[in-house]
Amino acid sequence: MAKTINPAKLVELGKFWKAQSGVNLGVVGDASHVAKGVSYHLGKGQLLPDALRITLPRDKAGLTNAASAIDLGKLDGSLANLRVFSKWLVARCLADAGVRHDIREIIYTPDGKKVQRYDHVDNSLRPCGARS
Repeated sequence: MAKTINPAKLVELGKFWKAQSGVNLGVVGDASHVAKGVSYHLGKGQLLPDALRITLPRDKAGLTNAASAIDLGKLDGSLANLRVFSKWLVARCLADAGVRHDIREIIYTPDGKKVQRYDHVDNSLRPCGARS
């Protein structure tokens, strides 16, 4: 089983986030992710054959041993600031196809209670856990 790698673009994004006083929570999945075998935090060699991560043509076409997700944490030491950023990013994705081109999904909480999921496939918002 090939190990998942942290791709250069996500390394770059993580460094940028940290330079903005954000916390980079990571890219490559841990043992729990590997055991489930379905996460965007895993590369091809650690995914189950029927993982949702590889059901879309865009995912199949670019599937490598690189992870394709990053978890962003507190911004300026604050979850409230992370929520403001997340809502801004989702609004930008909803409004502009050019912005969302490289984003598959955003899982976030707009209020610190309810968890939502932005989905690039149909440019929609839904409760986290609901799939298109």
